[in-house]
Order: sequence, then C-alpha cells, then structure tokens
Amino acid sequence: MFRTLIISLIIHFPYCMSEEIVGYDWSNHFGYANINGNVMWNSDWNAGPFFFDGTWSTNPGLMGPFIKDMFLKKKMDTLKIENNKVLSNFDYTQGDYLQDELSIYLKNYGTNKTLDIHGFKRSFAGIYNQYTPVGTYPKPIQQSYTIHFETNKKNDEVGISIGHFNTLSGIPVDKNNSKKALYDSRVTSSSIVWLKKYSLFDISLKSSHFLQRFFSDYNRSDTLSLQFRNTDKIRYLNRQKREIHLNSKNKSKIKPNFYSELNSRSIRGILNPITWGKFLLGINYNTNFYFGLGSSFIHKQNDIIYELVYNYNQNKILIKLLSKKNISPLHPFFNEESQKLSTSHSGVEI
Repeated sequence: MFRTLIISLIIHFPYCMSEEIVGYDWSNHFGYANINGNVMWNSDWNAGPFFFDGTWSTNPGLMGPFIKDMFLKKKMDTLKIENNKVLSNFDYTQGDYLQDELSIYLKNYGTNKTLDIHGFKRSFAGIYNQYTPVGTYPKPIQQSYTIHFETNKKNDEVGISIGHFNTLSGIPVDKNNSKKALYDSRVTSSSIVWLKKYSLFDISLKSSHFLQRFFSDYNRSDTLSLQFRNTDKIRYLNRQKREIHLNSKNKSKIKPNFYSELNSRSIRGILNPITWGKFLLGINYNTNFYFGLGSSFIHKQNDIIYELVYNYNQNKILIKLLSKKNISPLHPFFNEESQKLSTSHSGVEI
C-alpha cells in the first residue's frame, strides 16, 4: 500500500504542480490557467515585464502566444546577438471556422539597450459562430500590442513597458450555443523598473499601473448582477502596485533581503478604493533555502505572513518544498469590502 502511494505521488506531482493554460478550444481564446493544480482566480500575475490584475483578467492565453509564453516563463530567444542588430519573427496561422492569427515580433539590440515590439491579431468565429458578437460580421476578436525598452549602464538598469490588449467577441450563454453574450475588454498595462547595483546590495524599484474597461451583458445567477445593480454598465478598474526589493550581496552563506509592496484598486461606481500592502524580511541560505517573515495590512488590520522555500538539487533532480501565507482583498463578486482573504499554500514540486 505504501509503495503504491509513493508511485502515485511521483506520477501525479509533475501534473498537479505544473503551470499550464487550458483552452476551451484550439484557439485558446477562452480558457483558464492551472497553477499547481488550482485555477488562477483573483490573483495578480505577470508575463515578463507586464503586470495584470486578476479581477477579470485570468486567462493569459487570451492575450496571444507572446504573453502566454512569457507567463509560462518560456524563453523567447536564446541567441547571442551583436549590437545594432534586429531580430524579427513572423508567424501566421490559418484554420477552420475563419481562424486567422498573425503574430509579429521585432527586437532591436543596441549598445547597452534593447527594444521589443510585438503585435498580435486573432480572428475566429468558432464552430457555432459563438465568438462573433450579435449583429456583427466576423472580425478580429483579440488584438494585442506591446513595447518594452531596457537600458543597462554599468550599475544601473531601467526597464519601461506598455501593452494594450483589446478583446471584442461573443461568449456562449448556454450549453447549446443558441444564445451568446458580448465580451468587451480593453486593458492597458504599463510599468517602469529601476535597478541599482552597489557593492554590498542591490535595490530594485518597480511601479505598475493596470487599467481595464470592461463590459459584458452576460447575465446569470452567478454573476455580479446579484450583488450590484449597475453591472450592466461599463466597468472601469484602476489598479496600481509599487514594489521595493533589496538583496544583500555579502560573501557569507547567509544573505538577508527585504521586500515591500503597496497596492490600490478601485472600480468606478462599484467598488470604493481599497489599499493594502505587505513587507517581508527574509534570509537566503546557501542558495537553496529561503525563509521570509513579515506583516500585511488591509482595512486597518495587520496579519502575520510568511514564506518558506527549500530546493534540493542532486544529479539533475530538482525537488522544491514550499509553504507560504498571504493576505489579499476578496473578489468584488462577494460585495464585502471590509473582508479579506487569507490563503495558505504548501506543496512539493519535482
């Protein structure tokens, strides 16, 4: 019995602890993110330098393969390019049911600086024409445009990024696809990062801003319409995040570090501004052990949070043990502005 349990754990760990995008069809237009066996919901997420608030934006696959690959931490390119060179990529896909996808990527390598420009367009009607909005003809249902600039001069690094993601499509209402609603989302994500390197420590400052204009006439018993009367109007979400990260570079095996973040979020006409934040004082030991302890605040309440990570790497086998506790606001669906969500997570990655 014990041997069977061990074999089962070894087989299932790589699947339940992995990160993947699950699309409802081959276009990946709608779907969800599976993070360590859990559906990503009401959680912030990043795709490279781009920051996303997880209130309504929960599917990286919706934004196109470029954002999807960065979210899954896939390397976009591994070539060593000389200065003053341009790397370009052109990908065009055409399929059934009016599927038409175009992805263009340009990367310019200058002296101590790089510039990335990306554009993506997706057209797809679906097998039941479910992605074409009512009363319109098939046209692009997703458009994504990003630009990212980095410069590196001796001990200073600066990164600036901005992305715009426009979604306009139908969404099935019932299982027979006889009815469909409108899904209209316009997202702008921008951030600026500054990294300063000193002899004894590095300090990083990051400021992220996320704006979303969202409208949907999808009306079912499990939507916001039960909680708020004005959800049939356009919703404007405004989210900001400020981060400070300080890492020690001493020669000992014990390296202290500090992390702090400050968040704010509001939804005009629906949710009053909410501010929350946290800080962690941590210790890295011998590159394979990390322990952080700190505090979070939200609604004038303080809570203890922690993070514990241990990496075992031997003979090309990596085992990661982790345990952490975090505090965040509830999703606006619950209409409980004074409440908070406490999450604890423990797991093993092989």
